[in-house]
Parts: sequence; structure tokens; C-alpha cells
Amino acid sequence: MSDHLFLGRPAFDPRPYTRVDPLALAESGTWHVYREWSKALPTEGRAFAPRLQGFSSRCLVAFRVEPNGKGTQDRDQFVVVDPREVCEVLDFRKADAETARRQLVEVGQPRLLAGSDSVVAALAGGLCVLVKMVRHPSSDLWVADTSGLEHLQTYAFDERLFEGDQVEERWVTVPGSTVGAAMGAVNWCPDTEFLDTVLKRLRKTSQQGPSAPTRAQIGQIVMQFDRAGLLPNSGRDLEPMRERLQTFAPSVGKNVLAMDEIVETLSTLTPIRDRLAAELSERRVELEGEIRRELEANLLHELEDRSGERDRLAQEVAALATDVVARRAELDRERVALDEARSTLSEELTQLLGELGELPPDADARIAVLGRRLAAKLGEAGAAFEVAAEGGPPWATPHVSGGEIKPWSEFDQILQATAIRWGYTVDDVLLADVAVRGGRLVVLPDRSAAAFVACYADLVAGGGYGRHVLDPSVISLDDLWHCPGSARHSCFAKTWAAARLDPARFHVVLLDGLHRTPTALWVPGLLEVMQDPRRPRNLLIFAGLGTASVDPDRDWRGALPEVVALCPLATDGASPRLLSRAVGATPQPTRLNALLAPEPTAAEVMDFFTVAELEASAAVLEVACQVHRAAWVLGAERAASLAAAVAGLKNEASAGLFAGSSWLRERLGNKV
Repeated sequence: MSDHLFLGRPAFDPRPYTRVDPLALAESGTWHVYREWSKALPTEGRAFAPRLQGFSSRCLVAFRVEPNGKGTQDRDQFVVVDPREVCEVLDFRKADAETARRQLVEVGQPRLLAGSDSVVAALAGGLCVLVKMVRHPSSDLWVADTSGLEHLQTYAFDERLFEGDQVEERWVTVPGSTVGAAMGAVNWCPDTEFLDTVLKRLRKTSQQGPSAPTRAQIGQIVMQFDRAGLLPNSGRDLEPMRERLQTFAPSVGKNVLAMDEIVETLSTLTPIRDRLAAELSERRVELEGEIRRELEANLLHELEDRSGERDRLAQEVAALATDVVARRAELDRERVALDEARSTLSEELTQLLGELGELPPDADARIAVLGRRLAAKLGEAGAAFEVAAEGGPPWATPHVSGGEIKPWSEFDQILQATAIRWGYTVDDVLLADVAVRGGRLVVLPDRSAAAFVACYADLVAGGGYGRHVLDPSVISLDDLWHCPGSARHSCFAKTWAAARLDPARFHVVLLDGLHRTPTALWVPGLLEVMQDPRRPRNLLIFAGLGTASVDPDRDWRGALPEVVALCPLATDGASPRLLSRAVGATPQPTRLNALLAPEPTAAEVMDFFTVAELEASAAVLEVACQVHRAAWVLGAERAASLAAAVAGLKNEASAGLFAGSSWLRERLGNKV
């Protein structure tokens, strides 16, 4: 790892990887800003960060680098290591500590460094404090968190920071240098808490008596000072007020005395006072009568107008209600017609996709032109068709034709017949089905993966599946979508698109050769995507794992049951399928409608959930509920049993599932 400490910003939000553009280099406790970084970090002048949690593209991050053993000659030659957070430094060295406290605690800061919730206040004497900031409850400013301010730790401060460069017009801490050892503590509590503490301390030290303030009175005094604006953080208007009152008060006093003299003089004229009172009484009676008559007439007229308006509005409401019913019925008819049109369009595009798959390879250019035209005209459905119709090897092309549609009521019999025909145990095929339809990744030994997936495709997908052949160039989740080094969509992408295009048909894809890739870099992301609501529910994913890893140090070592490992047991001797092929009588494969799969009601799910949650963690419980829903076609009792077996809630399991768990643990070093 390099000894150099860099300061930079992610080029884009981590997903989970990103690349970091350097801005400055730490030298002797300071930051020095440079414009050219291609020599320090050849050849792009940036570093690759496989995982950079907690930092967005707006945050500054301090980091070191080390050579990337997997990088190419022209990019990603260095990898980010030891990422650290930084915060802004405010220079209060030329002000007293009380000025710094009032600015941070009472007044507030307009903004903070992105991604940071603290600031460092540099004080005189080579000291500093680290202050956590929170949003003010009634403004957009940031003020100090009052928790712990009465005993705020001070630290040694490296003033060499101010001899270097500012980063984006701010002083930024150098991790491990700027803030040093703890030196002492200061009391930076707010003014109200400080006054309350002082009064309570004086009460303890003064002689107790009737004139001594109680604790309740101390709280009222502090509250009154705060409301009146007499604390140091307010009260700026008191001095100008005092100066004006020096001339204002005498003038007001003279006017009050003059008014008192006038009232006293008039009160001595008794006849005048009595006559004025009588006239006022008579005039009040007259005005009250006039106002009453006028108000009654206005109210009666307004009520008549309102009654007519009310009748008119009632008629309009009735007409609108009738119109709403008619429009709602029309909308329902249009919605049904739209759903039928969408279903028809999906079926037609799927049929067209199957017919295009029979064309020779030299038709790829014309198919691409057709796909672009459909994408431009049909929106989302056309875009999915464009991806699914892209040319490629036959084993990497989605299978969208063939297969006899069977009802779900015959599922159990079809499954048993398919398993026997291929020479596998019924339990292995059944466990693989409920696990993969429950959204789990089913991992198989490389030697038997293709044959077992072909058997399963014969059961649910009309006999076809996509085979995505992995290689060492797959180092991120995005490499599953495009073939690395080209713009062509992969088998995984085309199968995903075909599943979106035709949601009624199951589409099966096999990720062939996990051991040929650094799985730790992309398998966790794949498992998250498989639980994403945007993944087509009819996309079923298997994976094959061999013995020798291309990069053992980057093998994924997750935890069961994030994946379901299965070692299917084939029957000894020739299978019925082999004998059928030998005599040229290949049975017709079957397929099931993914949209019509039976599912439990909410009450039935809660019954299972209530029992399972007593002995399962949250992650295991999620797996159990998903498998329980997928296995509901077999009945409540068998669905509960299969969910418990796949999620590991009971000891009994099929031989293939037990062997698969043991095989995967041994294969990954007993760490799953």
C-alpha cells in the first residue's frame, strides 16, 4: 500500500464500485492541490474503488492506493484502500473561544461539507474542538448538537494545515495529522443552560432564607430571560431602545398629565355629562333597530338565492354522478381491451421471436434493423424484443417456442414423469423447482448442471433454456448484461428481455462456470437483483460451479440459504429418455403458464408465518415464505414441509439437498 494520502471525490455514486478522482495530496500536515494526476495514478489519473460504502459522488474522501493486480495496462492500475471521512476546519484562532462557541452553538452555520455532520473549530494556542452539528429546528442553519457540550473535549491542533491549499475554498482535515491528542475540556453549553447552572450554583453557595430562589423559580427566570431576548445571543436592540427612551419617556409623561387634567375638568360639568349619556343611549337604540331590520332583509334575500343555487347544484351533481358511472364503465371496457391488446402483442412478438430464431446467421443485420424499428414504435415491449432478438450462438438464444401447455392441476404428475424420464429423483427436481420459482439461485456441480437444467426446462419451459458461459472477464454485475469488451447483449440479458416480453412463459438460464470468475465481485450484487421487484418473476436462474477456481482469493463466501446448493442424484443405468432417443421416439416437452400458478391467500401465508417465525431469523424466514408460496400448488402441508427443508428449518431433507449443502461448504472452505 502506498504511503501517499490523497483527497478526492467519487466520479459517480458507488454501485457498489466507483472510481475516485483525486483533488489534493497530503504533504507535511497540509493539502496541496494539483491539476495533473496521470503520473501519480497512471494512466487515467484516478483510482478504482470496488466497494466504497458510505460515500456519494458529492462527498470528499481521504484514501490511499495500492496496485491493482487485476487491472489492465490502460486503466484501473490502482485500487482505493483505507477510505476515511474528512470534515471542514473553521479558523477561530484570532477570536476568543466565546466568539467561536456563540457562532457554532447559538448562531449556526449555513452549510456543512457534503457527507459530514461535524466541523473542527481551530482555537488560539494550538487547540481545537470537534463539534457535531444538527439542523436547527426552525431554520436552514446547522447548529451544534447540545448533547455533551458542557464537557467538550479539546485536542491539539496542527496549524501547518493553514500553510497549504484550500480544497474548493475550504480548509479540510488531514486524517491522522490535523486533530491530535486530547488536551482538556471546555464548557460550550447554550446560554440558557449556562444561566440555569450559574443560578443553581449561587443558590447552593448563598445563605438559605425566604428570599432565596427555588429551583422552579430559577427555571422561570431563565425562561423569562430567553423570551425577553436578554441573553448574549440576542438583545442587540436594547441599547438603541435605551437611548430613545431617554427623550421618549418625558414626552409621554407630559401628555398623560395633560389628559388627566382634561378628564378631571370635564367630569366637574355634571349637567353636560348627564345629557351626553342620555343622547348616547337614545342613539344606540335607534342604530340597533336600523341594523336589525337591514340584516334581516339581507339574510332573507340571501337565503332565497342560496336555496335556488342549492337546487341547481343538486341537479348538476346528479348529472355528474350519472356521467361518472358511464365513464367508469367505458374506462373498464377500454382497460380490458388494452389488456387483451397487450397480451396479443406479447404473444405475437414472442411467436415472431421464435420464428426469427430459425433464420440463418446471415440474417442478424436484418433482425437488428427490425428490432430497432419495433423498439421505436412499441416502447417498452419493443425494447425488450430488440434485446431478445439479438443474434448469437444457439445455446445463448432464448427458447420461446415449442412445448405442450399443461394445467397446474397436473403439475405433480408431470413432475414425477419428467424426473423418471431423465433419471433423477423426484425429490431433487421438486426441491429445485420450488427453490428457483421462489426466487433463489440454485447452484449445481458443473459436471451435472447442464443435464439437470435441461430436465427442468423440459418440465416448465417447453424444453429450452439459455446457457450463459462465464469467463474471467466477468468482474462486475454489469458484465452479465453485455459481453465484456463489446456492445452485444449477453445470453442473460436476452433471456431477461424475453421473460419481460412474455410474462406467461417461464424462461430458464444457466450461469455456466462460476469457478471461472472472481465471484466475490459480482455474486452478492446478483443475489440482491434477484430479490428486486423489477426482476421478471418468470426468469428462473441456475448456476454451475466447478472444482478449480480461477481466483480462489476472490471466491464468494456467502451464507446458506442465500443460495440453494443441490447435488442431484441420477439413477443407475439407462434412463427412459436415453432409451426413447435411441429408438427415435423423443417425448414432447411441457410448459406451464407462469401467470396462473396457484398462490396462498394472505390468511394462509400468515398461518405459516406465525409457526415459522418462532425458530427462524429474518433472512431464513424470507426464504421460507418465498418457497412456501412457490410450492403452494402441491397443497398446504407439502408446501410447508418443502419450505422448511429449503430454508433449513428441519433436519430432514433429500439426499441431493444434503449432499449439495455439504459439497458447497467443502468447496468454499467451510465458510458458507
